[in-house]
Amino acid sequence: MKSLISREFYFEYGNESTLLFTETIGDFESVKNKLKEDEVAFPTHALRKNKTHAFVLRSLDFQPEPSEIIGEMEQEHKIKVKVVYRLNTRFVEEIDSSLKWYFLVEVLVKSYHITLSLINVINATREDIYFYFTFLIVLLSQVFMYYYNANELSIASTHLSVRIFKSNWYDQSPEVVRSLSIMMMRVQRPLVLTIAGIRVIDIELFVSIIKAGYTFILYQEIGRDS
Repeated sequence: MKSLISREFYFEYGNESTLLFTETIGDFESVKNKLKEDEVAFPTHALRKNKTHAFVLRSLDFQPEPSEIIGEMEQEHKIKVKVVYRLNTRFVEEIDSSLKWYFLVEVLVKSYHITLSLINVINATREDIYFYFTFLIVLLSQVFMYYYNANELSIASTHLSVRIFKSNWYDQSPEVVRSLSIMMMRVQRPLVLTIAGIRVIDIELFVSIIKAGYTFILYQEIGRDS
């Protein structure tokens, strides 16, 4: 390593890392190229001439190829693009687009059934209460499974950036670090399933449906008493 450096240099030793400082940019480039040649993973700073900026492009509904994006940015906007990464979130977005109206009908029908089941349980005779109570539990379990998994999808997507940050990203190459940074920028917006694009499907919605059913029954009983 000393043969690659023409001027003064020095080391700083830490508990888990060693820092190397050089006086000239030429020595910096020589050491960096040697480490890359030896396939040694190391974090470093980019020179001003080599610095790049990362952007996340959203709402590209026609899904252009990376080469098309590079050509468009260079021709129309005079921006030199080094590489384009495609983040594969389209699967969840397509599911949401295809099923959002189904989820709307589902929540209306299930809310109606839950309300009727609660009424039947309250007004059931001793002989019928086990049947109506079992039906209510099965119905609630079915709805809960939908909303629980949709809620877990949203939580997992938002926690991904935390998991990336807590990983050993500093031991990776600058290219990998750049890719992870772009991924962290993208996952700031969680992946969600919605009801007709109006309401996100989550556990809070499940609780709201039960509360709405209980409120309906309460007002019905108050109306009967009056």
